Amino acid sequence: MKNGLILCEGITDFTLLQYYLESVYGWKDEIRGEEQRRILRFAGQGTKSRKFLSKDHDRTLTIAATGGVSKIFPCLKDVITLNKISTPDDTFYNRIMIFTDNDDVGTKQQWHDDILGYICSVDGIVVESSNEDRFYCKIKRNVDYDNFFEIILMVLPYNEIGALETFLLESISEDDKYDANIIKKGNEFVENVDPEGRYLKQRRLLTKAKFDVYFSVRSPQEQFGMRRDILRNIKWQNYEKINDAFKIFEEF
Repeated sequence: MKNGLILCEGITDFTLLQYYLESVYGWKDEIRGEEQRRILRFAGQGTKSRKFLSKDHDRTLTIAATGGVSKIFPCLKDVITLNKISTPDDTFYNRIMIFTDNDDVGTKQQWHDDILGYICSVDGIVVESSNEDRFYCKIKRNVDYDNFFEIILMVLPYNEIGALETFLLESISEDDKYDANIIKKGNEFVENVDPEGRYLKQRRLLTKAKFDVYFSVRSPQEQFGMRRDILRNIKWQNYEKINDAFKIFEEF
């Protein structure tokens, strides 16, 4: 059994990834009850996670919302520690992805440097090779086997500063001119509606407000419901830019 893990920031990423992987790649949310609740408690009790099974039930994939970008790295450290002490019969994560926003200039390079620096500092782990967004690692054992795992760094949008929500709105705009106009008007409204900055005090809050305004128009019957239900009404697999960016999930 091979096990994958995706560490993301918050509920938007967490919800979208679940729906996308279910819809496009056929992952099944078939683990229920107490077993599901016990899956992950990395870096404190704020981690929210769900575990999925592949269509042929020979792989698992856990998606974990860590509760913020600052908590992803502590969670990664915990995962690596668990991998290091795992036996072949335990849950060993063969592939670990960090899924985060490109919030500032140098974000991806900083992630790369931090990950590489940490892995190289852990006794018993060897980085066999790495590039800007992948790290191939080996855990040396005192017995007749080694464990191998891979860390994948996925920072969106790729070539610009922004958040997942911005990437999604731009993807929708490229595929649908009518919706593009709605998004443009919604963005303009958000930019001007709170001139004193009483409520939208941070760039991140402006981004989320633009995202919510679009979905309130697109699915008004769900505007007071859970964001999960709104996202489920969108056929993300129909959007070319999203599918191109998310092709990496084929490897899971």
